[in-house]
Amino acid sequence: MIGADDTVYAGGVYHGRVRFTKEYPFKPPSIMMTTPNGRFEINKRLCLSISDFHPETWNPLWSVSTILLGISSFFYEDANTTGALVGVGDEEKRALARKSFGYNMDAATGPKNFQSNFKGFIDAWREAKEKEERGGGERGRGREDGGDSDARNVVGAADDGNNAHDGNNAAGERANANTITLGILCVAIVVAVIAVNVAARSS
Repeated sequence: MIGADDTVYAGGVYHGRVRFTKEYPFKPPSIMMTTPNGRFEINKRLCLSISDFHPETWNPLWSVSTILLGISSFFYEDANTTGALVGVGDEEKRALARKSFGYNMDAATGPKNFQSNFKGFIDAWREAKEKEERGGGERGRGREDGGDSDARNVVGAADDGNNAHDGNNAAGERANANTITLGILCVAIVVAVIAVNVAARSS
């Protein structure tokens, strides 16, 4: 999940896990974040109305996209729950957002197989960074403030099938957009959710 513009999470790249049981969709999944973000503890199951903490509120008709929307809604709220962090300031959240990509990429700290599972996304992110560095000026300052333009470029490239040439053109167009739709923000985590779901069903 990429942090939304105009929030303290802007420019952040947040990895999480949604684990489905063999009984899905009749039983809810467990949900946890693995990238430090200032909102939720990492590697700890989150108590949400859409998670396995509350099977009584689970609806079998809820799809993966519904789950992702629910995670996002809690991510941008201040409601306290099991797994939530309290008292983390905005500056610390912004600092974590700036460090998040490097954290994910570090084999010692980041999610297992992050680099292999999200190669297309990583390549697009790096291309966006290089483009920002070449641009300098206002875009360079934007990079220091959290990399909002980077996020737009990367999401655009990933949405276009990670095709390097076409992705760059689409990314440039999306970099001028004022907002990013929630569906596209969740592209990376959707891929992870599907992979985990397939793995769970095959095990």
